[in-house]
Amino acid sequence: MEFSFFLRKLSIKKGGILMIKKTFLFFFIFSFKLYSYINIHPTTFDKPIDNGGNWEEYILYNRTPNPIRYLISIVDKNESNSMKDWIEIYPRALTVKPGKNAKIKIFIKAPLKTPEGEYFATLDIKETLLSSFEENNNKKAINILTHLKMDIVGHVGELPLKIKLNNFEKKITENKLLIKGEVENLSKRRGNILIVLSNNKKREDYLLGKIRILKNEKINLSKFSHEIKDKDLLKKLKKYKKILIIDEKTQKKIFESTI
Repeated sequence: MEFSFFLRKLSIKKGGILMIKKTFLFFFIFSFKLYSYINIHPTTFDKPIDNGGNWEEYILYNRTPNPIRYLISIVDKNESNSMKDWIEIYPRALTVKPGKNAKIKIFIKAPLKTPEGEYFATLDIKETLLSSFEENNNKKAINILTHLKMDIVGHVGELPLKIKLNNFEKKITENKLLIKGEVENLSKRRGNILIVLSNNKKREDYLLGKIRILKNEKINLSKFSHEIKDKDLLKKLKKYKKILIIDEKTQKKIFESTI
């Protein structure tokens, strides 16, 4: 049986700033005698691929007690906007010792005069025990422990993020910060945004959370409601009168409103 999930950890820094730790993608597979997973970071690409192209470095972590061999390739889903043929990978195979990690680098460059928009491909990673790989010269005979297919997306054109905030409300009770409203992506591409409460002092900005939002997607912000035990922080947050939306990659403010 195989399944996957995302794990995000939140912690509160001194001064009341909510920080987000690294997000990892875990893929698990169970058998009677074997427990294995693929742990990789980051889990997205989301970069411009024109004007000289762009690259990303992915880290594979081997948390098993065995050396693991990884076979890496690029596939697509026969989409008209595939970028499969524009991608270079290094290396295409690597071995990671127990408790260690290794890096995969990919470079993507769109051909000249490629129409603006989003382009797609799938990073395909197969995991096998090193002994299985060495004993089988025929790749079809290799015992694959875990097979990860991770979609990656690049875009051509400037395509600035355009985010709309609908019906936003902030309410503070005895021990909770309650958030209502939704964000809507009006852009021609997906992106990662930060939702921030502000009192016009940048060092005291309060990060509600981080969102990866797809093109034309709407996301409810009520999930950012949370308990706060620090009474002084709650009192301070009552005075925060602005909501900001920031492009995580560029750190540029793309939306601001008084609340």
